[in-house]
Amino acid sequence: TLTEPLEIIANATINLGGKTLTGSVTVADGVQATISNGKIINVDNSVSGITSNGDLTINNVEIESARHALRIESGKVIINGGTYKVVPVSKSTLYALNVGDGASSVANVVIKGGTFIGPKGTMADSGGALTVKVGSSVKIEGGDFSGGKSNTLSSNGTITISGGSFDQDPTT
Repeated sequence: TLTEPLEIIANATINLGGKTLTGSVTVADGVQATISNGKIINVDNSVSGITSNGDLTINNVEIESARHALRIESGKVIINGGTYKVVPVSKSTLYALNVGDGASSVANVVIKGGTFIGPKGTMADSGGALTVKVGSSVKIEGGDFSGGKSNTLSSNGTITISGGSFDQDPTT
């Protein structure tokens, strides 16, 4: 259990070994990190489960977060499986995966699998499984996406879809 976010400021590989980390994780700019095989529970609605500005690979991690499960502000991320779920404690607009931080902060994400669950039907009930900001991109090769009130996916950036399943038509 963390009392402050775990800040990854140097290249690192973290294998959670099936354990649960209670708190949040940040990956600094320029850092290469891999997080694998466990669960992250974030109950603080002022931070996301994982916030990244580096090059991050996520393998089979389950995240339940009071804010965005994943907030990728810049850098590159590869997601290989896992579950990413918003468990809101406020009425904020929330996403399982929030990519980019505006045109000056470019993020590129490749999703090879996983389950992304937005806040539909919860206290927040606004947002969805995925949003992509201007200048950033997401390539969806697989995965299950659900939980958007109006859209499961939203984008002012670029989304390329070659696989996956969606609870709402991703072309709308």
